[in-house]
Amino acid sequence: MSDEPKLKYQWRQTWPDAPKHFSGYDGSRHIAHIHWYHMGWWNWYMTWNHAKNANRWARPNGQADSAREAAIEAEKCYDAVLRCEWPGMLPEDLQCMLEREEWRKGYRKLWEEALAEKGYGPDGKPLKEPLISRRC
Repeated sequence: MSDEPKLKYQWRQTWPDAPKHFSGYDGSRHIAHIHWYHMGWWNWYMTWNHAKNANRWARPNGQADSAREAAIEAEKCYDAVLRCEWPGMLPEDLQCMLEREEWRKGYRKLWEEALAEKGYGPDGKPLKEPLISRRC
């Protein structure tokens, strides 16, 4: 058994052509990125920090010696934000973030419905025409 700390959230490679760039998720919520910096360390930054006054917070990012350490630091930051304990954060910041997240979900649904009406999928690619609707 490894003595390495376990990751709490799911991490996966962000893009197929970027083997040293990973994104962290709490369910469907995108919470953080980590990536290798060419000078010899891993950068981490929390992406779920869209509060109205997030500019007064301590910066939700940092560096680590390994990918695992970077992911753990990003997870600690995210957990502190969820508890409203990140330096500079106020309870209304978390409320603002949760409300914005709900608004974005509704907006995304409207966007996907509009795309579908035009014959496109959620990824913006054309949907294949169903066989039953084809005319000979």
